[in-house]
Amino acid sequence: MDIVNRVQQETAKSLATPAMRERLAAQGAIPSGNTPAQFAQQIDRELKKWQPVVKASGAKVD
Repeated sequence: MDIVNRVQQETAKSLATPAMRERLAAQGAIPSGNTPAQFAQQIDRELKKWQPVVKASGAKVD
């Protein structure tokens, strides 16, 4: 099993515990698990959404 899948599986186990769900809910977070491929798709969507905004703002990395 490669490391990415192992980390995902262990994270999903942790997020499924009542204690972790309660702790995240107390902080206003909604725990959800996804696959590495789904996470990559989410990152891609966010980049496509925010790149034009950042470019238009003129923000620069120092």
